[in-house]
Amino acid sequence: MSEKVTKWLNGLGLGQYADTFKKNAIDWELLPDVDQDALKDIGVEATGHRLRILKAIAALQTEQSTALSPAKNKSSNESSARPSADEAINAWSRTPGERKPVTMLFSDIVGSTSLTEKLDAEDAHDLLYQATQLMCQAVEINRGTVCRFMGDGIMAMFGAPIASERHAFEACRAALDMQSRINEYANELEADHDTRIQIRVGLHSGEVVVLEVGDDPDNPEYDASGPTVPLAARMEQSAEAGTILMTQETRTLAGDLIETNEQAAVTVKGVSEPVVVHQLYDVLSASESSTIAARQPIVGRKSELAQFHGLLEGCLESGLGQTLFIRGEAGIGKTRLVEEMTRLAQECGFTCHKALILDFGAGMGQGAIPSLVRSLLGITQSSGNSERESALDQAENEGIVNHEDRVFLNDLLELTQPPELRSLYDAMDVQARKEGKRTALVKLLSSLSARNSVLITVEDLHWTDSITLDYLASLASAVAECSALTVFTSRAEGDPLDAAWRASTGEAPIVTWDLSPLRKEESIKLVSGFIDVDDGLAKRCIERAAGNPLFLEQLLLSVEKGASEGVPDSIKSLVLSRMDQLHTEDKQALQAAAVLGQRFNLDSLLFLIDNPNYECQCLVERHMIRPEGSLYLFAHALIQEAAYGSLIKRQRIALHRRAAKCYSGRDLILQAEHLDYAEDAGASDAYLVAASEQSKIYRPERALQLINRGL
Repeated sequence: MSEKVTKWLNGLGLGQYADTFKKNAIDWELLPDVDQDALKDIGVEATGHRLRILKAIAALQTEQSTALSPAKNKSSNESSARPSADEAINAWSRTPGERKPVTMLFSDIVGSTSLTEKLDAEDAHDLLYQATQLMCQAVEINRGTVCRFMGDGIMAMFGAPIASERHAFEACRAALDMQSRINEYANELEADHDTRIQIRVGLHSGEVVVLEVGDDPDNPEYDASGPTVPLAARMEQSAEAGTILMTQETRTLAGDLIETNEQAAVTVKGVSEPVVVHQLYDVLSASESSTIAARQPIVGRKSELAQFHGLLEGCLESGLGQTLFIRGEAGIGKTRLVEEMTRLAQECGFTCHKALILDFGAGMGQGAIPSLVRSLLGITQSSGNSERESALDQAENEGIVNHEDRVFLNDLLELTQPPELRSLYDAMDVQARKEGKRTALVKLLSSLSARNSVLITVEDLHWTDSITLDYLASLASAVAECSALTVFTSRAEGDPLDAAWRASTGEAPIVTWDLSPLRKEESIKLVSGFIDVDDGLAKRCIERAAGNPLFLEQLLLSVEKGASEGVPDSIKSLVLSRMDQLHTEDKQALQAAAVLGQRFNLDSLLFLIDNPNYECQCLVERHMIRPEGSLYLFAHALIQEAAYGSLIKRQRIALHRRAAKCYSGRDLILQAEHLDYAEDAGASDAYLVAASEQSKIYRPERALQLINRGL
């Protein structure tokens, strides 16, 4: 019976407690008697884990009373103890947890012992608590989620509960931000108490089961479980004070946006091979990272590049520019196209500047404009106040910046206003400050473009805010009158440049490109840079990517590294970040549809979600699925695979069991296959019935396949 308990705990994503239950002789029959105190006694320390186990026990008592109460219906067989398909769908909608690729972060304060020895216990607690809060702030401002407080440290995750394709980079940025905040705080402590603290940080990326814990629906808390978690903790334990260590998985996902050095491999219990480790030193700005790694030659987009070359020549000849707006779905190749366009512009003599809107929903989108101003003035993103002030002084001396604009540029560069400008700025109303900053940015661009033609690129407008959009409207108007081009990119589903925004640019010329998927011959050309195009694996990759170059490239890279043919975490994160923007009803519908397969009919989906009034319009508008006659088809096979992969095992089983009921008497093969995926003991009999039907209509080969699967 202990194996049954182990399976049950694994299904909850809490398999780490299997040995604990076994050592304490808690078998399946004793589960109904387990309470909060019992869990504490056997060592289940995390409150969220105890709540999760108790809720699951309550669900078992309600839905599987036969299995938990052997005294009842002793003669009933195994199939009668299984929940019905209707009970299964209800269990799915209530089942907590979701599988997601994330980056886990562990941090711990080093030096706290000496602090507690010198101070009163209460004072030491207050000081360490403040340090912990600084670490939490660094996590939250970089879109992370704090999961647990652990002694003098924290555990956090990036990429959940809201998915992010940049979770590895965000975790790296948070780790460095955390170290910077703690170093400043440590300087204060050293001056006041003659002692110094440091932190060590560990990072690892992989898939976890994300659980919502706590009882407050308005302020949910989250936890994560799975092998990814202890490996991140091992990185933290292996790090020296003041350093940040990460695994190869995190290093690969963060890409060329970070600077690291490889360290000696670390032996980890339960991992057969030594773990490759890297130490993090810095994160790079968008403009710095764009020129680092040599890329595969761009495939396709010849027409777009030819048009852009014409725009460059026209701007040089006339001294007048325009705005180019590039739209397309995630992974369609917007960034890669912009990189090639930047290279062409540099060859034509343009000075190129780039701003990247990294975050959405976190109040940080407006950071793109200060980043752009720094780039225009030749200031690095990591510059200090003195460096920014010196650059501004130099720009004024060279006549690039007017003195009357200093007050606005100080604000954009986040510099403290000097006393003579402070009172002037305080006297302005909000609108005057906004208009002043926009005008200062436009005058800076006009001044620079009079000396040399300029290309400005701002990527990922689908994550932007209204403040940034106002600046971009001013830029679009300005380039029409000077030797400069602006290029904006956005996902089609989040395009913020509506009619009102375009009207605010006046008569500024704006060209819009909607990027289409690669043609098959272009996909074949891209594949040839990785593996033999005649290889069956290459053909499967081309088919799965459906013309999406990022999907295809990531699939090929995973193959090149010897990974399985599963969906790479980079693609899962990209798809899941789009799913997390859906309403709960639409997200559950997409996950249910994924259980039905790449192609499905609406009636089956409605049966599966038990909602006869649901419409798929939102999923179509978001380009997740598309109509195909009377059926629906996932826009990409990888969307279907990622949506299916986000379901935890118990959710998949519940949905497959429900689907089997849907196809009962209608499609015997599909009924058997769904029972198979549901790990239902009735699957073998269902395969036999389906095989008999195929044999009767003279399809012996198919009947034999079904018989073999049934066996």
